[in-house]
Amino acid sequence: MKPVRELLPSDLTAYRVWEFVDDMEAQLPDETYMRPVEGLPVDSLSGRLASAHPTLANGDRLLALLGNIDLSDPVSTEHFLTITVFSPSGERFDLDRYHDIDYASHDPAALAAFLLLPLEAVFPIRYDVSDIAVGHAKCLRRSIPTVPASRLTKEQLIALSLK
Repeated sequence: MKPVRELLPSDLTAYRVWEFVDDMEAQLPDETYMRPVEGLPVDSLSGRLASAHPTLANGDRLLALLGNIDLSDPVSTEHFLTITVFSPSGERFDLDRYHDIDYASHDPAALAAFLLLPLEAVFPIRYDVSDIAVGHAKCLRRSIPTVPASRLTKEQLIALSLK
């Protein structure tokens, strides 16, 4: 078990799915601790993060950690998907979603700058987790565009998150 911020590329290669340790939360320093999940493929990624090698627009592949993939709801996945990208040296960058508070400093342009690539070489980013999870095809395989196809209002996001 280890905190999510301490997961290393080697951890993500050894175990492709990690879950938050909710059942032992009182015994741990904080709620960010995770443990590896065995027995793939999984039928739920709720409370879990998935390791993948998404493909950038230029064809490069990087290690990434994907979160908030709802295996039965493409709309929820589209608006709540999180992605942390690892550079070849192991540094990480969290791409914020359009509704996140730090979006201005962690937007697609900031990710491109982190990767030392032009924006059009990075987006769209394509991922495929069908080898580690089962569910709706539009949740397992997606493209992450520079700009979302649609933006939900705060009220719509809340309603979608409570669904």
